[in-house]
Amino acid sequence: MPNLTAMECLLLSEHFKSETGMINMLQYAGQNTSDARCRKLCETMLQEHQQQFRSLAQYIEQMNY
Repeated sequence: MPNLTAMECLLLSEHFKSETGMINMLQYAGQNTSDARCRKLCETMLQEHQQQFRSLAQYIEQMNY
């Protein structure tokens, strides 16, 4: 597979920043709420965004080999 183009790198970098921001926000929100439903929602969404982050990292790794 070809190496990533500059535009692809930029887009993926911004996606990483977005996912990192969401992960941080969901961790904070989940830890600082007393509402069980809200905490469960944050935990579920956190898992989804962590998976997206891992998938993105795997994609980048595959594209660079």
